[in-house]
Amino acid sequence: FEYWRNREQLISIANFLPESNETVVISPGKGEKTLINRGYFLQYGWLPWEKMQLTANLRLDEHSIYGSEVNYRLASVYHFDESLTFKLLLGSSYKAPNVQQLFTQPLFAGEVVGNSNLLPESADTLEFSVNKQLDEHWALLFNMFTTSVSDKIELIESGPNQTPRNLGEQDSTGFESEVYYRKGNWFIKGSLAYQDTKSDIPRPFQPNLITHSESFPKWSGSI
Repeated sequence: FEYWRNREQLISIANFLPESNETVVISPGKGEKTLINRGYFLQYGWLPWEKMQLTANLRLDEHSIYGSEVNYRLASVYHFDESLTFKLLLGSSYKAPNVQQLFTQPLFAGEVVGNSNLLPESADTLEFSVNKQLDEHWALLFNMFTTSVSDKIELIESGPNQTPRNLGEQDSTGFESEVYYRKGNWFIKGSLAYQDTKSDIPRPFQPNLITHSESFPKWSGSI
């Protein structure tokens, strides 16, 4: 069980007029908001035989703003032998809207107006990984994944301003590979990763806007 309580004082926006020594409120604050979340977590592990481990967990979150969220995680780990392990993971998660997205007040035209009716973004993820100990010095890790996000929060025009809405969807696929070398006090790690992220945003009276994320490169690597 988990419980947290967060009290937020919503700001008001005002202009100070030095000629008259007056303060003119442009956008009054909406007082104080208290955010409360209760989380309930259940996990079960099972060893059907010596080489395989199965795990299942379930989590329920009850939030005072956006309601209830249920998420799960299923995992299977198979130890083929002492040097080779396979893992398969399937799960869901969510990302809650932040206070700015919920309650922001604009100062100028073009700025963001908060939307207290936002829902959390939801994601479903499938992962498969292989961990191989090549010898006493070398090890290899390879991981493939695919993630689908729904109710993605996007900014849309609302009069002279913008407001966040649950509109978009996002799909990501890729892999990560790592090579380790260890001998004495020496440790070297090399990695190579690929990720392709595509967003699908509906637009009124137009075809959906499909874009590839530029937040990070498709290919990355390090030593």
